[in-house]
Amino acid sequence: MTIPKFNEIFGDVLVVLAEGEPLHRKDLRKAVTVRLKLTEEELAETLSGGSNKVGSRIHWAAEFLAQAGAIYRPKRGYMQITDLGRSYVAKDPFSVTLEELRTTDGMKAWKQRSIANRQARQNEADIEDTENYDAETEISPLESIDNAINLLNSALAEDLLQRIREESPEFLERLVLKLLHAMGYGASTSHLEHTGTSGDEGIDGIIHLDQLGVDRIYVQAKRYQETGGIGRPAIQSFVGALEGKRATRGVFITTSYFSKEAKNYVQEIKNFSVVLIDGEKLAALMLANGIGVETKQTYNLLVIDENFFFA
Repeated sequence: MTIPKFNEIFGDVLVVLAEGEPLHRKDLRKAVTVRLKLTEEELAETLSGGSNKVGSRIHWAAEFLAQAGAIYRPKRGYMQITDLGRSYVAKDPFSVTLEELRTTDGMKAWKQRSIANRQARQNEADIEDTENYDAETEISPLESIDNAINLLNSALAEDLLQRIREESPEFLERLVLKLLHAMGYGASTSHLEHTGTSGDEGIDGIIHLDQLGVDRIYVQAKRYQETGGIGRPAIQSFVGALEGKRATRGVFITTSYFSKEAKNYVQEIKNFSVVLIDGEKLAALMLANGIGVETKQTYNLLVIDENFFFA
Protein backbone atom coordinates (compact mmCIF):
# COMPACT_ATOMS: atom_id res chain seq x y z
CA MET A 1 0.00 0.00 0.00
CA THR A 2 1.02 3.61 -0.43
CA ILE A 3 1.45 5.97 2.50
CA PRO A 4 -1.97 7.52 3.26
CA LYS A 5 -2.35 11.27 2.91
CA PHE A 6 -2.60 13.20 6.16
CA ASN A 7 -6.37 13.65 5.75
CA GLU A 8 -6.71 9.86 5.39
CA ILE A 9 -5.15 9.32 8.84
CA PHE A 10 -7.73 11.27 10.89
CA GLY A 11 -9.56 8.07 11.86
CA ASP A 12 -6.40 6.28 13.02
CA VAL A 13 -5.38 9.22 15.22
CA LEU A 14 -8.85 9.43 16.78
CA VAL A 15 -9.08 5.68 17.41
CA VAL A 16 -5.67 5.59 19.10
CA LEU A 17 -6.48 8.55 21.36
CA ALA A 18 -9.93 7.19 22.17
CA GLU A 19 -8.33 4.09 23.74
CA GLY A 20 -7.22 5.78 26.94
CA GLU A 21 -5.11 8.46 28.58
CA PRO A 22 -3.38 11.39 26.84
CA LEU A 23 -0.45 10.32 24.69
CA HIS A 24 2.84 12.05 24.06
CA ARG A 25 3.20 12.94 20.39
CA LYS A 26 6.01 10.38 20.00
CA ASP A 27 3.83 7.59 21.42
CA LEU A 28 0.91 8.74 19.28
CA ARG A 29 3.09 8.57 16.20
CA LYS A 30 4.28 5.05 17.08
CA ALA A 31 0.75 3.80 17.72
CA VAL A 32 -0.64 5.26 14.50
CA THR A 33 2.33 3.96 12.51
CA VAL A 34 1.61 0.43 13.76
CA ARG A 35 -2.03 0.76 12.67
CA LEU A 36 -1.02 1.81 9.16
CA LYS A 37 0.92 -1.45 8.59
CA LEU A 38 3.43 0.09 6.23
CA THR A 39 6.44 -1.62 4.68
CA GLU A 40 10.00 -0.90 5.84
CA GLU A 41 10.60 1.01 2.62
CA GLU A 42 7.51 3.18 3.19
CA LEU A 43 8.47 3.83 6.80
CA ALA A 44 11.88 5.02 5.64
CA GLU A 45 10.59 7.47 3.01
CA THR A 46 11.57 11.11 3.51
CA LEU A 47 10.46 14.46 2.17
CA SER A 48 12.74 16.62 0.05
CA GLY A 49 13.81 18.49 3.19
CA GLY A 50 14.87 15.27 4.90
CA SER A 51 12.05 14.76 7.43
CA ASN A 52 10.23 11.43 7.67
CA LYS A 53 7.16 11.35 5.40
CA VAL A 54 4.99 9.12 7.60
CA GLY A 55 5.80 11.13 10.73
CA SER A 56 5.03 14.38 8.93
CA ARG A 57 1.62 13.16 7.78
CA ILE A 58 0.68 11.87 11.24
CA HIS A 59 1.77 15.19 12.72
CA TRP A 60 -0.45 17.15 10.34
CA ALA A 61 -3.39 14.82 10.80
CA ALA A 62 -3.17 15.51 14.54
CA GLU A 63 -2.65 19.23 13.97
CA PHE A 64 -5.78 19.58 11.83
CA LEU A 65 -7.81 17.58 14.35
CA ALA A 66 -6.49 19.84 17.11
CA GLN A 67 -7.35 23.01 15.21
CA ALA A 68 -10.85 21.63 14.62
CA GLY A 69 -11.28 20.90 18.33
CA ALA A 70 -11.45 17.10 18.02
CA ILE A 71 -8.29 16.73 20.13
CA TYR A 72 -6.38 19.11 22.36
CA ARG A 73 -3.05 19.47 24.15
CA PRO A 74 -3.56 19.08 27.92
CA LYS A 75 0.14 19.73 28.51
CA ARG A 76 3.36 20.12 26.59
CA GLY A 77 3.82 17.46 23.92
CA TYR A 78 0.65 15.50 24.76
CA MET A 79 -2.57 14.93 22.86
CA GLN A 80 -6.00 14.00 24.24
CA ILE A 81 -9.33 13.40 22.54
CA THR A 82 -12.24 15.81 23.16
CA ASP A 83 -15.99 15.29 23.25
CA LEU A 84 -16.13 16.31 19.60
CA GLY A 85 -13.48 13.73 18.78
CA ARG A 86 -15.37 11.04 20.67
CA SER A 87 -18.51 11.91 18.74
CA TYR A 88 -16.58 11.29 15.52
CA VAL A 89 -15.38 7.94 16.87
CA ALA A 90 -18.90 6.95 17.93
CA LYS A 91 -20.24 7.75 14.48
CA ASP A 92 -17.40 6.45 12.30
CA PRO A 93 -13.86 7.81 12.79
CA PHE A 94 -12.83 6.80 9.30
CA SER A 95 -15.58 8.85 7.70
CA VAL A 96 -14.12 12.11 9.02
CA THR A 97 -13.04 14.25 6.09
CA LEU A 98 -11.11 17.45 5.67
CA GLU A 99 -14.28 19.08 4.37
CA GLU A 100 -16.12 18.15 7.57
CA LEU A 101 -13.33 19.54 9.77
CA ARG A 102 -13.41 22.80 7.81
CA THR A 103 -16.96 23.38 9.01
CA THR A 104 -15.84 23.57 12.66
CA ASP A 105 -15.37 26.92 14.37
CA GLY A 106 -11.77 26.04 15.18
CA MET A 107 -10.80 25.43 11.55
CA LYS A 108 -12.63 28.54 10.40
CA ALA A 109 -10.70 30.62 12.93
CA TRP A 110 -7.41 29.02 11.83
CA LYS A 111 -8.16 29.85 8.22
CA GLN A 112 -8.90 33.47 9.09
CA ARG A 113 -5.64 33.76 11.02
CA SER A 114 -3.66 32.42 8.07
CA ILE A 115 -5.43 34.86 5.73
CA ALA A 116 -4.66 37.72 8.12
CA ASN A 117 -1.00 36.68 8.20
CA ARG A 118 -0.88 36.68 4.42
CA GLN A 119 -2.49 40.11 4.21
CA ALA A 120 -0.02 41.52 6.71
CA ARG A 121 2.84 40.40 4.49
CA GLN A 122 1.45 42.01 1.31
CA ASN A 123 1.04 45.57 0.16
CA GLU A 124 -2.54 46.75 0.36
CA ALA A 125 -2.74 47.01 -3.43
CA ASP A 126 -1.74 43.37 -3.74
CA ILE A 127 -4.25 41.93 -1.27
CA GLU A 128 -6.74 39.78 -3.08
CA ASP A 129 -10.38 39.42 -2.14
CA THR A 130 -10.35 36.91 0.71
CA GLU A 131 -14.11 36.51 1.00
CA ASN A 132 -14.04 33.79 -1.62
CA TYR A 133 -10.69 32.34 -0.60
CA ASP A 134 -10.77 28.55 -0.63
CA ALA A 135 -7.83 26.23 -0.03
CA GLU A 136 -9.19 23.90 -2.71
CA THR A 137 -9.16 26.59 -5.41
CA GLU A 138 -6.51 26.11 -8.07
CA ILE A 139 -3.73 28.55 -7.28
CA SER A 140 -0.20 29.07 -8.50
CA PRO A 141 2.63 27.04 -6.92
CA LEU A 142 4.02 30.19 -5.29
CA GLU A 143 0.64 30.98 -3.74
CA SER A 144 0.41 27.39 -2.53
CA ILE A 145 3.80 27.73 -0.82
CA ASP A 146 2.76 31.04 0.74
CA ASN A 147 -0.49 29.57 2.06
CA ALA A 148 1.35 26.56 3.49
CA ILE A 149 3.84 28.83 5.27
CA ASN A 150 0.97 30.81 6.80
CA LEU A 151 -0.67 27.62 8.10
CA LEU A 152 2.64 26.39 9.50
CA ASN A 153 3.30 29.69 11.25
CA SER A 154 -0.23 29.86 12.62
CA ALA A 155 0.15 26.41 14.20
CA LEU A 156 3.64 27.25 15.46
CA ALA A 157 2.39 30.47 17.06
CA GLU A 158 -0.21 28.56 19.06
CA ASP A 159 2.42 26.06 20.20
CA LEU A 160 4.67 28.94 21.27
CA LEU A 161 1.96 30.50 23.42
CA GLN A 162 1.14 27.18 25.03
CA ARG A 163 4.80 26.65 25.92
CA ILE A 164 5.07 30.15 27.40
CA ARG A 165 1.93 29.66 29.51
CA GLU A 166 3.52 26.55 31.01
CA GLU A 167 6.63 28.46 32.07
CA SER A 168 7.06 30.70 35.11
CA PRO A 169 6.01 34.39 35.15
CA GLU A 170 9.70 35.33 35.31
CA PHE A 171 10.33 33.41 32.09
CA LEU A 172 7.82 35.60 30.27
CA GLU A 173 9.24 38.78 31.83
CA ARG A 174 12.74 37.99 30.58
CA LEU A 175 11.40 36.78 27.23
CA VAL A 176 9.64 40.06 26.43
CA LEU A 177 12.78 42.06 27.23
CA LYS A 178 14.75 39.88 24.84
CA LEU A 179 12.03 40.26 22.20
CA LEU A 180 11.90 44.05 22.47
CA HIS A 181 15.68 44.16 22.24
CA ALA A 182 15.56 42.02 19.07
CA MET A 183 13.08 44.56 17.70
CA GLY A 184 15.67 47.31 18.14
CA TYR A 185 14.97 48.67 21.61
CA GLY A 186 18.09 49.11 23.75
CA ALA A 187 21.56 49.33 22.22
CA SER A 188 22.80 46.21 24.03
CA THR A 189 21.63 43.58 26.51
CA SER A 190 23.19 45.67 29.28
CA HIS A 191 20.40 48.18 28.64
CA LEU A 192 17.77 45.60 29.59
CA GLU A 193 16.79 45.58 33.25
CA HIS A 194 14.60 42.86 34.71
CA THR A 195 12.77 44.20 37.77
CA GLY A 196 9.96 41.68 38.22
CA THR A 197 9.67 40.70 41.88
CA SER A 198 6.89 40.51 44.44
CA GLY A 199 7.45 44.22 45.12
CA ASP A 200 7.96 45.42 41.57
CA GLU A 201 5.14 47.99 41.81
CA GLY A 202 3.69 46.85 38.51
CA ILE A 203 6.92 47.13 36.51
CA ASP A 204 8.56 43.91 35.29
CA GLY A 205 11.30 45.38 33.14
CA ILE A 206 12.97 48.55 31.96
CA ILE A 207 14.65 49.21 28.62
CA HIS A 208 17.19 52.04 28.70
CA LEU A 209 17.22 53.70 25.29
CA ASP A 210 20.29 55.87 25.84
CA GLN A 211 23.67 55.59 27.51
CA LEU A 212 22.66 57.65 30.56
CA GLY A 213 19.34 55.88 31.06
CA VAL A 214 17.38 59.12 30.73
CA ASP A 215 15.05 57.76 28.05
CA ARG A 216 13.35 54.57 29.17
CA ILE A 217 10.47 52.24 28.31
CA TYR A 218 8.76 50.41 31.15
CA VAL A 219 7.39 46.92 30.59
CA GLN A 220 4.77 44.77 32.29
CA ALA A 221 4.20 41.13 31.30
CA LYS A 222 1.27 38.99 32.39
CA ARG A 223 1.21 35.24 31.81
CA TYR A 224 -2.52 34.47 31.58
CA GLN A 225 -4.28 31.44 30.19
CA GLU A 226 -6.14 31.89 26.92
CA THR A 227 -9.50 32.23 28.67
CA GLY A 228 -8.34 34.93 31.11
CA GLY A 229 -8.28 38.42 29.63
CA ILE A 230 -6.72 41.70 30.76
CA GLY A 231 -9.30 44.32 31.71
CA ARG A 232 -9.21 48.07 32.16
CA PRO A 233 -8.28 47.98 35.90
CA ALA A 234 -4.97 46.23 35.14
CA ILE A 235 -4.07 48.86 32.54
CA GLN A 236 -5.04 51.67 34.91
CA SER A 237 -2.78 50.14 37.53
CA PHE A 238 0.08 50.01 35.01
CA VAL A 239 -0.44 53.65 34.08
CA GLY A 240 -0.37 54.47 37.80
CA ALA A 241 2.97 52.66 38.08
CA LEU A 242 4.31 54.69 35.14
CA GLU A 243 3.19 57.89 36.80
CA GLY A 244 4.95 56.84 40.00
CA LYS A 245 8.17 56.44 37.98
CA ARG A 246 7.58 59.80 36.28
CA ALA A 247 7.49 57.89 33.00
CA THR A 248 5.26 58.37 29.99
CA ARG A 249 5.93 55.28 27.88
CA GLY A 250 5.10 51.67 28.57
CA VAL A 251 4.47 48.31 26.94
CA PHE A 252 1.95 45.86 28.43
CA ILE A 253 2.32 42.31 27.11
CA THR A 254 0.11 39.30 27.84
CA THR A 255 -0.19 35.73 26.62
CA SER A 256 -3.96 36.23 26.65
CA TYR A 257 -6.04 39.12 25.27
CA PHE A 258 -7.19 42.63 26.20
CA SER A 259 -10.81 43.51 26.78
CA LYS A 260 -12.53 46.16 24.68
CA GLU A 261 -12.61 48.45 27.74
CA ALA A 262 -8.86 48.08 28.20
CA LYS A 263 -8.19 48.98 24.56
CA ASN A 264 -10.53 51.96 24.71
CA TYR A 265 -8.87 53.23 27.88
CA VAL A 266 -5.45 53.21 26.19
CA GLN A 267 -6.88 55.31 23.37
CA GLU A 268 -8.38 57.79 25.80
CA ILE A 269 -5.51 58.44 28.22
CA LYS A 270 -3.45 61.58 27.77
CA ASN A 271 0.21 62.25 28.50
CA PHE A 272 0.97 58.51 28.36
CA SER A 273 1.91 56.26 25.46
CA VAL A 274 0.99 52.66 26.26
CA VAL A 275 1.30 49.84 23.73
CA LEU A 276 -0.74 46.68 24.23
CA ILE A 277 0.57 43.37 22.86
CA ASP A 278 -1.75 40.38 23.20
CA GLY A 279 -0.87 36.72 22.89
CA GLU A 280 -1.50 36.51 19.15
CA LYS A 281 0.68 39.53 18.44
CA LEU A 282 3.35 38.34 20.88
CA ALA A 283 3.67 35.03 19.04
CA ALA A 284 3.77 36.80 15.65
CA LEU A 285 6.55 39.11 16.86
CA MET A 286 8.52 36.15 18.20
CA LEU A 287 8.32 34.43 14.82
CA ALA A 288 9.26 37.60 12.95
CA ASN A 289 12.28 38.22 15.18
CA GLY A 290 13.45 34.63 15.64
CA ILE A 291 12.79 34.45 19.38
CA GLY A 292 12.07 30.98 20.77
CA VAL A 293 12.21 29.39 17.31
CA GLU A 294 14.87 28.07 15.00
CA THR A 295 15.08 27.26 11.32
CA LYS A 296 14.65 23.54 10.85
CA GLN A 297 15.10 23.44 7.10
CA THR A 298 15.19 25.75 4.12
CA TYR A 299 14.10 25.41 0.52
CA ASN A 300 15.80 27.15 -2.39
CA LEU A 301 13.55 28.72 -5.02
CA LEU A 302 15.53 28.85 -8.27
CA VAL A 303 14.91 31.32 -11.11
CA ILE A 304 16.67 32.04 -14.39
CA ASP A 305 19.85 34.09 -14.02
CA GLU A 306 19.27 36.66 -16.75
CA ASN A 307 22.89 37.86 -16.54
CA PHE A 308 24.08 34.39 -17.52
CA PHE A 309 22.22 34.66 -20.83
CA PHE A 310 22.95 38.34 -21.39
CA ALA A 311 24.26 38.78 -24.88
